[in-house]
Order: sequence, then C-alpha cells, then structure tokens
Amino acid sequence: MKVYSIILDKEIVAKGLANITGDGVLCVSPEAQIVNLWTGLITKRLETKVKSIDDFDAIRKYYFDLSERADFREKVEKSIEKVDGYLEEATTFRVVIDSIVDYVLNQCSKLCAELVSLIFDTDLVEGPNVISCKEVGGKVTIDWDKTVAQAESRIAGARTVVSAGYGRNAEGYVVKIGRAGSELTATSIAAILGYESVMFCTKKAGIQGIPAMTYDEAAHFCSTDDAPFFPAAMWPAMKYGVKIEVVNVLDPSSACTVISADASSKEVSAITGVVADRGLSLLTVYGSGLLGNVGISSDLFRVIAEKNVNIRFISQSSSEYSISFAVKDEDMHKAVEAIDSLMSEKHLLSIDDLLVLNKKVGIVSVCGDKMRNVPGISGKVFSAIGEAGISIIAAAQGGEELSISIVVDEADVDKGVAALSSLVD
Repeated sequence: MKVYSIILDKEIVAKGLANITGDGVLCVSPEAQIVNLWTGLITKRLETKVKSIDDFDAIRKYYFDLSERADFREKVEKSIEKVDGYLEEATTFRVVIDSIVDYVLNQCSKLCAELVSLIFDTDLVEGPNVISCKEVGGKVTIDWDKTVAQAESRIAGARTVVSAGYGRNAEGYVVKIGRAGSELTATSIAAILGYESVMFCTKKAGIQGIPAMTYDEAAHFCSTDDAPFFPAAMWPAMKYGVKIEVVNVLDPSSACTVISADASSKEVSAITGVVADRGLSLLTVYGSGLLGNVGISSDLFRVIAEKNVNIRFISQSSSEYSISFAVKDEDMHKAVEAIDSLMSEKHLLSIDDLLVLNKKVGIVSVCGDKMRNVPGISGKVFSAIGEAGISIIAAAQGGEELSISIVVDEADVDKGVAALSSLVD
C-alpha cells in the first residue's frame, strides 16, 4: 500500500482520481484558488464586520463546480453554515486572527477531503486528529511522538482519506503545518505506518522528466516557486527511508521521478539538471564596517528575518568586505528598509559602507549528487555561461558540492538555462 498526496481541483476530480487504483491513505488538500476565496472572505468579514447574503456565493459555486453530487453539496452547505456562525462570533468577540484563519482553512481542506471520501466510498479522518503540533522557536512543527500514537490508532483499513495540511496544538487549536502541508502530512503518515513509498500526485511529468534522484538533489530542484512540492515535506521520508514518487496523476503513463536515498540519476554526467529562479532582487552590503566585525552577518540576517523576508541566495567574499543576498522582488522594499535601519542603528556599520541593489535578477543553478569531488565542474559551468555572452553578477557553491548557483540579469535566465543544459548528458 501507498500514501497519496493530492492537491484537489476540478481537473483532478474529473480525470485524476480514477487513476488512483491502489489501496492506501489519500491525503487531500485544496488548491490555491479556493484557499484564496476563503481567505478573502475572512478578511472582508473581519475588516468590515458586515455580513452579506452573497458572502459565500463564489465559494459555493467553486465546490458545486467540483461535483454535482447531492450528498457533497449538502456537506458544503453545512460547512458554510458552520463557518458563517464562527465568523459571526469572531466579529463580536476578540479572537486571535491566526486562529480564525487556520480554523476556516482547515474546513476548506476538510470539504475537499470529504468529496474524495464520498467518491471512493471510504472513511474520512480529519488531519488535526492525526497530526499533533508544537511550537519550536516561534514556528509550528510536528510533535512526532504524539502524531505516531494518533496515526497508528486512527488510520486503519485498506483505504482512508485524510484532510491534509493542518494539525492540532497542545491547547487544542487547529494550526497550519506549513507550505508543504499536504505532502508533509503524507510523508509523515507513510513513515509512521511503515509504508515503502508515498506518491505526490501532480500535473507534471515528475521533476523535469528526470527518472530518479536523491533526496538532496530533490531539495535543490524543488527550491523554486513552480516546483511540484516544497522540500520541507521530505524530512520524514529522508529520516525513515520512504521513497517519494512524483507522478502526473492525469497521465500515469508519462515520466515520473522516484526520490530516494541512493537513487541513480545519471551514469555519465555529474550534473543531473538545471534549475532557474526568477523575480528576484540582489542586495549587496559592502565597506570597511564589515571587516572583522563579529556578528555583523548575524545582525543583517536578524533584521531581514524580523521583516518576515525569505533569503534565496547568499554570497560573501573571503575578505569580509561584502555580503550579497537575493530576495523576491515583492520583499525587496522591506529588506532595504531593514538594512537601512541597521546601518544607522548604533553605528553598527561605518560611514563608508554602502547598500547596492540589483533589481530584476534571476538565479540559474546546476544540481547533481555526483558533482562531489569532480574536478572541472565549476570550470565547465562558468565557461558555458561566458560562451553564451552572459555577465555573472554573483555566484555561490554550497559546501556539500551539490550545486552551483549563478546570479544573472533576469533577461539572461533563459539563455543561461540553455547554456547549462548542454552540460547534462
């Protein structure tokens, strides 16, 4: 048996579910479109404190378009009634906003899972009754021991549907378990129940059509926003040796990618493939204030983190004279504001330190588990970029020797991908 991770939408309902024929646990979560509809409703109701009879029209239409089943539509109406009452109470009493959002979006996930359970005529288990969570360092994480006990006692039978993406904390509140919620629920259950593999049901032919790769390689290939899943979902699989199959559920006969600890990805080329990331800005702080200033990097990353900005790339010169990092374009202003504040705060940086901003950049990376200890890989990579007439703005290689990342002008990303793809046999 397997565990399946399914992001449900109209196309998956119409064409994909019929291709899931094996027994196992189906972890179901909603697509972004319906999540955004629910989130918009929550924002409107809490900000305006005004209830309208058409508040749920778009949400109701979305679910009714998924299925014409009368039993499912009845569940939709009951869920809407339940959420409506909850939001009514929330606008009357002071409540924690995050708690409202998590509660409502868990209902969204539950509705999608209920449809799948009706289609397969099988049991439904709510994710928060399986996944137990705790807070570590201000972030929600899985309480593994409690989750093991709950999964073993609540999930039974040849086929079970689980609403994915949410758990329950020690206080009994529903909480989101991160961007990788559906897949993380699936890999956790697979690891706990001792299943050999978990299947991520996507609309893509695996990961770039590559038949096999290691967990480390997959972490690099899934680092961009358009990846089929988020790397954070893999840790239970990595720890307990569960294989991950990334398949196109609409066309099971197409290429798939199998991810495991010892996957053989390539027999000839050390480079498995090329990954591109767009829509970035590169910020560089340089000057004498960085030289030998213990803790300055910590201060920089601290103020960036306080703005809730994720850093996608880091490079520092060995002279300690400069440090560069890339963030998403939409986060650029928050990052600049944080650094400007730091540069004036208690004179942590000297008078000649500067912040340089490169807007509209992209990152092109080569990745491969067999790049380790292979002489000449860096030379081939930089030669290919140079021969394509592309100017390198910044570059970095991880100490694990699995990837080399090059920052280029966003207009050169496609040329960079083409140039580096020639190194993949």
